[in-house]
Amino acid sequence: METSKLYARVAARIDPAWIEEYAAPFVKRQYFDPHFERNQGRVMANEQVSLYGLVIVAKRRMDYGHVNPEDAREIFIRSGLVEGELRTKQAFFRKNKALIESLETQEAKLRTRDILVDDETVFAFYHARLPDHVRNLKSLEHFVKTSPEALLMTREDLVQQDVNVDAAAFPDSFGLNGVALPIDYKFDPGQASDGATLKVPVGLLRQLSLDDLGWAVPGFIKERCEALLRGLPKALRRRFVPIPQFVERVYPNLSKDKGDLLEQLSLQIKRETLIDIPLNEWNAEKLDSHLTLNLEVVDERGKILGVGKNLAQLQAQFSDLVEESFAKFGTKQHEQEGLSAWPDQDIPERQEIKQAGIKVTAFPALVSQGDSVSLKMFDDLNTALDTHRKGVVTLLKLTLSKDMRYMQKNLPHLKESMLIFSPLGQKETLLEDLLNAVLEKVFLEGRALPRTRTEFESCVSTHKPRLISVANEMAEQLYRVLSSYQGVAKKMKGTIPLPWTRVYGDIKVQLEQLIYPGFIGNTPLFWLGQLPRYFKGIEVRLERFQNHLNKENAAVSELEALWLKYTQQRKAHEDKALYDPELVKYRWMLEEYRISLFAQSVGTLEPISEKRLAKQWSEVKKLV
Repeated sequence: METSKLYARVAARIDPAWIEEYAAPFVKRQYFDPHFERNQGRVMANEQVSLYGLVIVAKRRMDYGHVNPEDAREIFIRSGLVEGELRTKQAFFRKNKALIESLETQEAKLRTRDILVDDETVFAFYHARLPDHVRNLKSLEHFVKTSPEALLMTREDLVQQDVNVDAAAFPDSFGLNGVALPIDYKFDPGQASDGATLKVPVGLLRQLSLDDLGWAVPGFIKERCEALLRGLPKALRRRFVPIPQFVERVYPNLSKDKGDLLEQLSLQIKRETLIDIPLNEWNAEKLDSHLTLNLEVVDERGKILGVGKNLAQLQAQFSDLVEESFAKFGTKQHEQEGLSAWPDQDIPERQEIKQAGIKVTAFPALVSQGDSVSLKMFDDLNTALDTHRKGVVTLLKLTLSKDMRYMQKNLPHLKESMLIFSPLGQKETLLEDLLNAVLEKVFLEGRALPRTRTEFESCVSTHKPRLISVANEMAEQLYRVLSSYQGVAKKMKGTIPLPWTRVYGDIKVQLEQLIYPGFIGNTPLFWLGQLPRYFKGIEVRLERFQNHLNKENAAVSELEALWLKYTQQRKAHEDKALYDPELVKYRWMLEEYRISLFAQSVGTLEPISEKRLAKQWSEVKKLV
């Protein structure tokens, strides 16, 4: 306003609430963003109030059901009931949700989307049964109280086509040493979670093997075989077309009891077509995600620690946590250190604990620590048994210290044995190795390991009278073993013709794996008694191999492959501190196989062949 004089002005503050109240007939109200609020159990929206374009209230939350009951009811049904956002303990909602999830799991198992009806059908179900006034949780619960069965769905309400899923082909859990590990299925192509996921408490991670995982979901095996064949180089792949029909032909001969799937597939292909496919030709890493089992590692509270498909990598990543997880469950009595006598309490073979809501079996054992023992929990039965055996031997040594000193000085041929062994290791190592083996043979061989103080003391008193006589026998046996070794070693000395190099090299490796520092303790007592026969076999081989050198060299190549496979697996077991008696048996079957190849006149303990070796290998826990 322009004036020729100066005027004073006063501008009073206007409260928008006055305008909304006094100009109510003239204000314009708009509603936007209607949505379901989980915490309140009703549909809310934002309101905007304006007067002739001037915004009085920009954004005010309000119950949308008071403004547009029909829209609010539809949103409540879609978001709260169909999409499952409602928070309620009503039985119908819980049962309907469980039924839908079971059908979604069936779809994931069969990898299809045509079993469960779509969301519109579910919406129509609720829309037809709910009264018009039900548009929030409060009104819903009141209706359900009067009609508890009205909203309960049946399978017929939710399926487009009914199908049967083979529970054996697509199990909901995987059994591992008496523990049921849950398997979750998702049909989500392109995502890491696609396929089956095995939930594994970290304490059980080392008990899994590659063979376990390969057959955890048998329903995917046939498709996996087809994918593996399609992944072969074209020159090989075309020999098996049409691939589906070829897989149908060999599939009945595949079994989880026969070990590694890739080895079985190669064997069946060779039987069918005489084509030899090396294991390194298979591209298992390039398969579709759902054809390789996912592993979800969880802690004792169920928190996810890691997810992946590479078992060895996960086992290495969480190796420290495995021991920690068991230590947490070990009570004071299962965490003792520095024991020189049997602990006050019993040591059960197994003890049940819980991790992530899953019952897990732990295995307590005495652990040898040189001049004492400790008490520790293990995640593997065989490892615990082997460790406990060595721990009991240490306690026997401490208990029978006087007898141990006597044997150190008076065992027959001890000096001669030490002299022969001296180029390989220290005499103290050999002596300790021998005494441990004596204690094991006298007190533990062929008997259950003591688990209580009473059993331990009874074991000592009952078998102690045999101690010196057995020790003398074993010292004599050790001398015979080392003398046999010495005889073979002498024959290996000197210059040899170049064509003999491979044979001599193979025998040298064999000798190094039979006699070495600690060999008595590492060789089971039964097989320890077989060592002279193996040395006899080497002597026979040295006398005859020149007559069929080509055959010998071919056999060496075969043995090198078998030994490499064994040593790789042994190293993996040692790295994870696992003991597998089946792997030990396989190792000594290789010695028997050598006798059958090179010294048939010496004779084997039982029939041995490449096929029998393969069968035993299938029993080995595969870690690599």
